[in-house]
Amino acid sequence: MTVCKDCGTELEVFDAHGNESCPNICWFWKAVEQMEKGENENLIAQKAVATNHIPYQNVVNVNFENHFTALKTKYLVVNVAQNCSSTELYQILLRLEQGPAFNDDEIKWLKTRYLFPVIANIYFQRHYWTADGWDLVHACSNYRKAKYPGIGLQITNQYATNDKKLYAAILTTRGAAFKDLRDLLNAENCAQTALAYYRNEYPLTLLGAIYYMYGRFAEGDKFFREALSLGASVDVRDEEIKIAVESAEAVERKIIAEHLIHKDPNRYSWAEMYIEK
Repeated sequence: MTVCKDCGTELEVFDAHGNESCPNICWFWKAVEQMEKGENENLIAQKAVATNHIPYQNVVNVNFENHFTALKTKYLVVNVAQNCSSTELYQILLRLEQGPAFNDDEIKWLKTRYLFPVIANIYFQRHYWTADGWDLVHACSNYRKAKYPGIGLQITNQYATNDKKLYAAILTTRGAAFKDLRDLLNAENCAQTALAYYRNEYPLTLLGAIYYMYGRFAEGDKFFREALSLGASVDVRDEEIKIAVESAEAVERKIIAEHLIHKDPNRYSWAEMYIEK
């Protein structure tokens, strides 16, 4: 058993690769504590460099590379840094250190660079300050896109609200995270419970993807059809099917891919690659 060095709680798996993290998200609370204490002189100097307020050569004892690497590690963007320049990313991470003050246009810009861990952290920090449950939904969704579904589960664990629509959304995003981790029983339970609270297209789309992963395609298509009748888009359905294929084990992945090619070889031509494997 591995435990968190900060709180002693047993670590939980947070992604499909078996990596572990504290369920009490100590890494976030430590960041909040650091932020509330204020900046030290070295960080002020680093910010001045990043925002071009003073020339780099005039700043003493600023180890840019070490600090930049530490921030990329903290915000889980080490492997996506190639999507924007070092200067751009460094400025973003320095701003994030000070809080979630990013507008919608800036979040759109982050999406175009696939900086989903950063977006997730923005929404999670917003939830910390505002207690808006929808920010938690967006945070979990973006941790999923960043391939960290377990963190999404950690931050939404034990969330409670009397708002049935919001609670259904929390359950749906948790179900999707369970699906990403191939925990289909918990995924289906979340989706079915979400439907009981607020029947809409999102848990139905999730159930369609889950049943595809079960290999029960007729039942999956039934859920997808109902989701479409309630307003889901064909593109969202196809994206969920593609995620289901990618999340499935090798044998199941090939079976789903073969079904898709048989069903519509033009629409699902991308599935060919999973058959060839």
